[in-house]
Amino acid sequence: MSSNTESSIGTTTTKRFVAPNLYVSGLGCLFLVLSQVRQMGWLALDSVIEEADQPHSLFHRIEPPLPEPYRDFVLDILRVMLELHNDLESLQTYAESAIYSMKNDEFDESLLRTLWLPLWAFYKDCPPLLACEFGRQAIPVRYKPGYDALQKLLQAYSSSHFEQTQEGQAGLTAAVSAFMASIRAE
Repeated sequence: MSSNTESSIGTTTTKRFVAPNLYVSGLGCLFLVLSQVRQMGWLALDSVIEEADQPHSLFHRIEPPLPEPYRDFVLDILRVMLELHNDLESLQTYAESAIYSMKNDEFDESLLRTLWLPLWAFYKDCPPLLACEFGRQAIPVRYKPGYDALQKLLQAYSSSHFEQTQEGQAGLTAAVSAFMASIRAE
């Protein structure tokens, strides 16, 4: 269902996955973002939002990447989530208004709902994997993966992301150790 590609960014290699369609790609990106927020706390969203345009960001780990208007939709909702402090009714009003205005401009309403529902579920304290199941339900049937297939795919994305994070931390630790050794040698 997916294949890996690798891309070098500076001295870092970032694994990228190929999703079967844009709906699954969007859920994969959201799963990585929501998993990071769950692991590191809500303040992790600041860096996710700030780095969204960078080639190494979570939004570029899965191919095809979300087109800009859909990525901006997600980023706007994430920004509002940070500001509202558990005001689910206002968040829902905001998202529904955005979906309404975008669907009138002929954007894919199913994709917008596929992206919105996991954010809503996560905001209501669902874990990332379960939150993405809410989004899966908005995918048109001809594109919708089965429950187990999506769970396995998202877990593969997560496993690869965790391995890359560990490798990056190990590389950083080695670089700091080498720097410290060079200072002591002087």
